[in-house]
Amino acid sequence: MTVLLADLWLVSGIVVLGSDGIFTEEWMGYPGMMDPGGQGYQAGAVSMLLMTAWWSASAAVLGRCWTTAVVQLTVLPLSALWIASFDTYYT
Repeated sequence: MTVLLADLWLVSGIVVLGSDGIFTEEWMGYPGMMDPGGQGYQAGAVSMLLMTAWWSASAAVLGRCWTTAVVQLTVLPLSALWIASFDTYYT
């Protein structure tokens, strides 16, 4: 349960930080000013989520924490796909 909450906190942080001038999803409301420094933010966030999924799942498998490995391989890649689907100023 702790790992799931940590994953959700990580994804929420990415969305909150990206909602101020990077992501333009309609449900987020006014996205703020365009931030040229955020051009690689979405790709970096997706890459970080996928790397976190693989490293943490590998560590969980080595420690025989099967439930943790399944959570990491389910939540983080799906979150990466969700964030990759966001419209940005730059796409």
